Amino acid sequence: MLQMPVAYGLTLEGGVVYTVESARKEAFDGVKYKIPVSSFKEHLRDRNFEENKSYRTNGIVDLADRRIEWFSDGSYGITYKSNRLVCYFYDKSGSLQSLSKIFSLMYPIKSYKYSAKGKLEGVILYVSQNESFIYEINGELYGHWIGNQCYDENGKKVLESY
Repeated sequence: MLQMPVAYGLTLEGGVVYTVESARKEAFDGVKYKIPVSSFKEHLRDRNFEENKSYRTNGIVDLADRRIEWFSDGSYGITYKSNRLVCYFYDKSGSLQSLSKIFSLMYPIKSYKYSAKGKLEGVILYVSQNESFIYEINGELYGHWIGNQCYDENGKKVLESY
């Protein structure tokens, strides 16, 4: 399952419209299929695990230096305020499972999800505040979100968020 990190950005003026194919082309332009573990090795274990555990909730916790988002299975994501372009996702024991890197704060926003071994796991292109395209690493569309509705490659609604 691909988790979508919170992304902030500016709305484009001028009505740029993306199709599944044009979004795929934009999303995969310049993608790195592997990144060196050395670039994030200090995050392989949550360095504040014991402290973070004490903040466990069913939502988001904003601290002075980081933001923690808790998930129902006990896993959580951390975005450090010193680098808001990366979110680290940990299992409930504080071991890194994956990380998401955002490459812009202006739309369209590319986000790449990597495993703890540095292998690409998924690609997201946020084209506006209300629309995003999620792709598997082979380029296959995983889902196209418009508002709270998710569609497959044929335009069939497959999911809805509340």
